[in-house]
Amino acid sequence: MAAEVVWREDGNIRSRFFRGNEHGPTKKCIFNQLPESVIELIFDRLGSKGDRRAISQVCKQWHRVDGLTRKNIYIFNCYSIAPSNLSKRFPNLEKIKIKGKPRAYEFGLLVESWGAHAGPWIEEIASVYPNLEGLALRRMDITDKDLMLLASRCPNLRKLKLHKCSGFSTRGLEFITRSCRTLRVLDIDESHDMEDTGGPWLQLLEKGDGKLESLNIASAGLEEESIKEVLLKLAPSLKCISSLRVSDMELGSFFKILDNSEVPVVELGLGCYSLSQEDPKELVPSFSSRLSKLKILDLKFTTLNAEIQIELLRHCCSVEELELRSVVGDWGMQVISENCKQLKKIRVDQDTSPYMTNHVTQKGMISICEGCRELDFLVMYLTDVNNAALAAVGQYLPKLSDFRIVLLEDQDDVEDLPLDDGIRLLLQGCPMLSRFSVYLRPGGLSNKGLGYIGEFGSKLKWVLLGSSGESDEGFRLMAEGCRQLERLELRNCPFSDKQLAISILNNLPHLKYLWVQGFGATSGLGVALVTQMPGFVVEC
Repeated sequence: MAAEVVWREDGNIRSRFFRGNEHGPTKKCIFNQLPESVIELIFDRLGSKGDRRAISQVCKQWHRVDGLTRKNIYIFNCYSIAPSNLSKRFPNLEKIKIKGKPRAYEFGLLVESWGAHAGPWIEEIASVYPNLEGLALRRMDITDKDLMLLASRCPNLRKLKLHKCSGFSTRGLEFITRSCRTLRVLDIDESHDMEDTGGPWLQLLEKGDGKLESLNIASAGLEEESIKEVLLKLAPSLKCISSLRVSDMELGSFFKILDNSEVPVVELGLGCYSLSQEDPKELVPSFSSRLSKLKILDLKFTTLNAEIQIELLRHCCSVEELELRSVVGDWGMQVISENCKQLKKIRVDQDTSPYMTNHVTQKGMISICEGCRELDFLVMYLTDVNNAALAAVGQYLPKLSDFRIVLLEDQDDVEDLPLDDGIRLLLQGCPMLSRFSVYLRPGGLSNKGLGYIGEFGSKLKWVLLGSSGESDEGFRLMAEGCRQLERLELRNCPFSDKQLAISILNNLPHLKYLWVQGFGATSGLGVALVTQMPGFVVEC
C-alpha cells in the first residue's frame, strides 16, 4: 500500500491510499470473438452511464472499447483521478465536465487555499483533445493563462461553462472568443471573483460564425453599463440566441436584444433588473408573449417584487425548469401549480432580504405537488413543514428522482415533528428517487425515520442529512438498507465515528464521497476509512 501526502499552508493533509489492482478487469470473456464494430454498436445503444460503466467491466476487450468510444465524461471530484490517467483511459473525448471544490465551499466551510486548480487539467486537455467541443468547470480556479492555452489548442470549442469559477478575467475570455469561432455556448454564471479588465472579449463574438445559442454572464462581477452597450451593438448578429442570462439591464434594452433572434427564446435569466425606468403596470404585458414559450426561467437574482413575479408566472404555461426565491410565498406556489403544468424541475431558494415578509411553508409545497405532477426535481427552503406535505410528495410525484428540503430557523414553532411518517410515505410513493436531502432541526427525524430511509430507499445514490437522527442506531438502520449509496453528507447528526466507520465498511461498498461536519466529527473516522478502503481520499 502506497500513500501520497500533500501538505498545505493551513496544515491540512490530503492523503490518497491505493490497494489492489486499479487497472480494470482481468478476466477472460466468452464474447471476445465478437468483432469490435459489433461491441461498439452495443455501447452506443446503452442508455445510462451506469449501464455503460457496468458493461465495460465484462472483460478487457469491452473495457478497452469503452475507453476508445466514450465521448462524454463527468468527473465529480477533480482529485478523484489524475488528468494523465483520464486521457489514457479515454483518448477520444469530445465533452468534459469537472467539478472542483465541494459544495460546502459556497458556505464558507473550506479554507481559501483548498485547491481545485484547473491548470493541470487544461494542460492535459490541450495536449490530448484538440477536437474538444465542450468543457464545463464548476467551482475551480482557472487562470487567463489556462484559457489562452485552451483557446490555442482547442479552436473547435463550441461550449465553455465556467460556473462559480475564479482566478480569471475578461482578458482570458478574450482568448476564447477570438480563437473559438464556432462557439455556441458561453456561460460564466456566478463567477463572482472574475476580474473585469475591459477589452473586446464580448465584441469578438460578432467575428464568429453568428450562431451563438446561449450566453450567460449573470452575476459575474461585470461592469453593467458597458456590457449593456456592447450587447445592444451585438444584437443584430445574435440571430440564433435561444438562451440569455444577463445582469442589471432595463427591460427595453433586453427586449431589443431578444427581438433580433430568429429562433424562439426558450431559456431566460431575468438577472437583477432595474425598475427605475420601468412602469410595473406595463411590465407584464411586455413579457407575456415571450413567457408563454419559455422552457427554462431563472428568477433567482431578479429584483422584481413578489407581486410582479407572481403575475409573470401566470403566463409560463410551457415552462419545464424554474428557479426562484421564497419571496413569492405560498401564494406564488399556488399560482405555479395552476399555470405551470409541464414543470419538471423547481428550485425555491431562501430569500435573505431583510425586508422579506413572505415565506414558503407546507401549504406551498402541497400546492406544487397537487398541480405539477410531472416533477422529477424538487428543492425547497421552507419555514414550516409537516408530515402531510411529505406524504403529498409521495402521493402526487411518482416520477421524482431528486428531492431536497431545508427547514429554516425563521419560525420557532414547528409543531408536526418528527417527520418520520411523512418520510416513509414519500419514499414509498417515489420509486425512482435517487437523490434525497433533508436538512431539518433537532427532533426533525428520529431513528425510526432513518430506519424508513433504509427500508424504502434502497435505490438512493446520494443522501444528505442535517440535524437528523437520535443516536448511532439510526445511522445503522439507514446504512443497512441504502447499500447503493455513492455520496453521503452528514451535518450536525449525532453519530459517532465508530458507528460511521462500521456501517460504511460493512454496508456501503459503493461509497465514493463522504462529508461529515459538526457533532464531534474527528480525524479518527478518516484514519479508519483509508486503512480499509483503497483509493479513498480523506481531509480533516
